[in-house]
Amino acid sequence: MKTAKLMLTLAFLAFGTMLFATSVNPEPESAVIKIKLGEALMNRGLVNAMYVQLDLDAVLRSENQGICRARVKYRSNLYEIHASKAEWVAFFIGGDPKTPPSGTEPPPEY
Repeated sequence: MKTAKLMLTLAFLAFGTMLFATSVNPEPESAVIKIKLGEALMNRGLVNAMYVQLDLDAVLRSENQGICRARVKYRSNLYEIHASKAEWVAFFIGGDPKTPPSGTEPPPEY
């Protein structure tokens, strides 16, 4: 019986030590990686994460001086992706983000 009590006490001490050790060392904060939308499109996994985590309305609400920014978490990194409003619209609609979608260009002046 004494051996069982000793083993149980040691098990509790070991478990308590493990809990304390994990709570003392918090996870390091990941830095924000700032990239352009064109650079983000080169990474297929990041593009998939963007489609899952973002929506067009939220991205367009973050406009500041013509640049819209969005934050995406991908592979334990936080990416801040920035592009113009026309590039974001093209990304979500499925066109080429490097050219504005049709209907957004002003008519040519004669």
